Amino acid sequence: MTINYDTNVVPLATAKEPKLTIEMVPSPCWHQNARFYNEDFWDIIRYHIYGLAGYTCQICGKKCSEKSGELECHEKFHYNEELGIQTIVGLQALCYWCHAVKHYDRSKGKGVDETLLFAHLCRINDATPEEGVRYLNKKRDECRRRAKLKWAVDFSYLKERFLIPAKNS
Repeated sequence: MTINYDTNVVPLATAKEPKLTIEMVPSPCWHQNARFYNEDFWDIIRYHIYGLAGYTCQICGKKCSEKSGELECHEKFHYNEELGIQTIVGLQALCYWCHAVKHYDRSKGKGVDETLLFAHLCRINDATPEEGVRYLNKKRDECRRRAKLKWAVDFSYLKERFLIPAKNS
């Protein structure tokens, strides 16, 4: 499947975010995540999140068995571009495919079939291929813009919600 990535396409104006969003992490923020913050606690945190979600993907609703390894924990971030602060604001239990779409270009770079990524994005969002391309281009433009900035990471969500110290404290 060939997907046209014309960056001159104007993104669709939508009333709300799609059900399955793409959340590309700008390159200056790579590896600045909960695992980096304190990898000793990562398994405890992620299994807690899986249990809260009933071992179900919080986007597509796929039910996963407890020991299948089908669920992954996604860190949701808010980006304050004016202050250059990336803040972790939540954690989600996601199936492999929803998590792969969240990190679309990273997944593609790791060898995940783009045709399958794109199909999942469109299917979950009930979007046409044209809408999917416009949305993907919009998110890529956003990531390129953010990659030019310097970022500090705010892990206060982990400290406050899970009472977890930084690994170097």
